[in-house]
Order: sequence, then C-alpha cells, then structure tokens
Amino acid sequence: MPFVQINWVKGYLATKGFGNLAMAVPDMAKSSEGKSIETVIEETKIAMQIGTLKYAGRAIIYDAFRASMVDGLHPDEEKAIAAIATAFELDLELVSQLKALAIKEEALRAEKAKLVTPDHPCLDPKYK
Repeated sequence: MPFVQINWVKGYLATKGFGNLAMAVPDMAKSSEGKSIETVIEETKIAMQIGTLKYAGRAIIYDAFRASMVDGLHPDEEKAIAAIATAFELDLELVSQLKALAIKEEALRAEKAKLVTPDHPCLDPKYK
C-alpha cells in the first residue's frame, strides 16, 4: 500500500476514535506485502467473523475505494476490491454503486474546498 494511502487510512481510523488501530496500519500494510489476493481474502473473511465486523462488508468496500482513490484508483486495486466484495457476497452492481458514491463524495469535497478555502496555503493542490 503506497505511503499516501497508509496515511489516509491512519487519519480515517484516528478520526473515528480508533487511535491504537490507526497506529498499527503501517505494520498491517507491511505484513500484507507479497501476499496473494486469495490469502488476503481468506484472512479478511476470517477477521470479518469477529463481533460486529460481520456487518461491515459494505463499509469496508466503500472505504477501500476511498483510500485507493487518494492517489488515483489503479485497475489492479479495483480488481482486488471487487474480489474482496465477492468474498463478502456483495454483488458487483452494489460494488459499482459504492464506487460511484465514493467518486461523488470526492467531487463534492473538491467543490467545497474550492468555494470555502480557495487560497488557503495548506490546501492540497488537487483541490485548487
């Protein structure tokens, strides 16, 4: 997982109140390097049986699109997201809708940044 995506996931988890989990993201990303998509899917399916995670499949797919879009959604990332969604027994039409929603949200974020903080020195260049 590229550095920018790791930072996005860390920030996202931290804002949700999962500080300890946020700090573990770099280690989790490193441990997944070199694993096949099949292994990642199997490990994810096992983890999804814990507590309320079994209800989080849609949110995980949606957030996977959001994290992947930080530096541009690569076709291989999209294939991996679709494969994991299939393992969660989510149909590809729903996956397409979740992707479209993530794209709309990013477009709205860009529009808001341009209107609310157009000249702010800390504004990410992609929003200028």
